[in-house]
Amino acid sequence: MRRGGESPDPEQGSGAVVRGKFRPARGLVASVRPEPRAEVGPSRSSRTRAERLARQLALAHWVERAVEDGRAGSYGEVARALGLTESRITQVTSLLGLSPAVQEEVLLGECGVGIREAIRAARDAAWERQQPKPG
Repeated sequence: MRRGGESPDPEQGSGAVVRGKFRPARGLVASVRPEPRAEVGPSRSSRTRAERLARQLALAHWVERAVEDGRAGSYGEVARALGLTESRITQVTSLLGLSPAVQEEVLLGECGVGIREAIRAARDAAWERQQPKPG
């Protein structure tokens, strides 16, 4: 037991807990970090809205084909495999409701709208009226 004024016994420990941020040595961090990969394409942030929408439409076609071919049992299964939510997969696949002409514009990058505007346009069942309006 410790009495007032006595120093703590080093073998028993002081009972104090020291908390602080641990910063590993640079050499250790460098040995653990993966090698930087060469950029295959533009980074996520530098893609235009049209490019992002085209990728989402391509994903929608891929998901639909995977479910139809039996490679995936449901949208939920695809969502779990891709690390997305079922609602996001549902949003993306709703782009398949766009008319073929609009889908072609999207895939060619000629449709300068985002995914929200495209989803709104896809809700209209009349293909003649499906021209996504920039929002």
